[in-house]
Amino acid sequence: MELTKPELRRLALDLPSSRSQTPDFAELINFVAKHLRQDNYLASYCAFGSEIDTEEVNRSLPRVVLPAINGESKSLIWRQGSPDTTSSLGFKQPSKHSNEVSISEIGLVLVPGLLFANNGARLGRGGGYYDRFLAELDPSVPTIGMVMSAEHLVSDVPVEKHDLTVSHLFVEDRIRVVETEARN
Repeated sequence: MELTKPELRRLALDLPSSRSQTPDFAELINFVAKHLRQDNYLASYCAFGSEIDTEEVNRSLPRVVLPAINGESKSLIWRQGSPDTTSSLGFKQPSKHSNEVSISEIGLVLVPGLLFANNGARLGRGGGYYDRFLAELDPSVPTIGMVMSAEHLVSDVPVEKHDLTVSHLFVEDRIRVVETEARN
């Protein structure tokens, strides 16, 4: 019997918190440094709940932007600066006074999620914010699903028409390429 997205979310939230473990980001930082052009930004995030804490990555790289909620359009906007305010969804974000960056200036994305499948499918929190953002992003931009452990990597995540997959997975301190045929 296939589980629904709400059932999977409940299971994912019961998994051990990734915040109790500190990943080794060396391979991820090297990947970003190698693949990110100097005039582009890394779109990262501030961990919320059991997501991988990316603070070390955010401090280690020079051109990082963080998401902020655009309440009117229910979309993500990307800003430079310290995460000094709390969004309507509860995660830390840069203030509205921080410099906003165009999606066209983003050259690599770290994508949070509760669970990921081997084919790059992602189970988020259910608001569709990242799905809408990824739909606007140039498809050639690498997207890395941030998976703490094998327990957060499942064989299948239900996919709807609007759901987009990631091109890479960061799991157990390593970058894995998602095979193109698996992503379709």
